[in-house]
This record gives sequence, C-alpha cells and structure tokens, in this order.
Amino acid sequence: SRSADKSALVRGMRSLDESLREVRAEMAADYLLKLGKNTSAAQAANAGRQQHANEPRSQKARNKAAIREEKRFTQILVHPAFQANPLATIRQHLSNTLASQASENN
Repeated sequence: SRSADKSALVRGMRSLDESLREVRAEMAADYLLKLGKNTSAAQAANAGRQQHANEPRSQKARNKAAIREEKRFTQILVHPAFQANPLATIRQHLSNTLASQASENN
C-alpha cells in the first residue's frame, strides 16, 4: 500500500540521515582541526543540540519533511557530479557548507 511505502521510505531516510550526521561530524572535526581551533566538549554537545532543535516535531511535519527530503535525494541521485563520484561530491558539499557556516558565524 501507499502508506506502507511511505513508512518504509521514512525508515530508510532516517538511517541515511544518521549516516550523513556522522559524516558531517567527522568533516566538521577535521575542518576545525585544520583551522587550529580548540573546541570543548560543551561546544560539541551544543552543536548537536542545535541540529536537533531544527527538526520537525509533529508527525505531520515529519512526514512533510520526509517527502521534501525524498524529492531532494532523488535530485541528488541523478546529478552528474554525484553519479561520477558520489563520495567526492558529498565531501565537497559538506566542505562548502561548513566553510559557509564558519564565515556566517565570524
């Protein structure tokens, strides 16, 4: 059924989201080390809390977010750069995103 398909998609997106969070955390740590900045455990914990604060809270909002992410993920999968080298594309995206966030925070 359509509802079962959506539920399976949401479960699949959760594991993908968890994997992306791990990659982001690793890249953020590498980026900060390259900048030579010292971070405390409190700052790292605070960064994790900020990510969770932006997540949708109601089931309806989570479903809408899952549908948006599905469309976005489909666009990523067909992008020529991603098809040519997925890991390099993800690494470059995260690097650009972290650099942008760092310049906004300064």
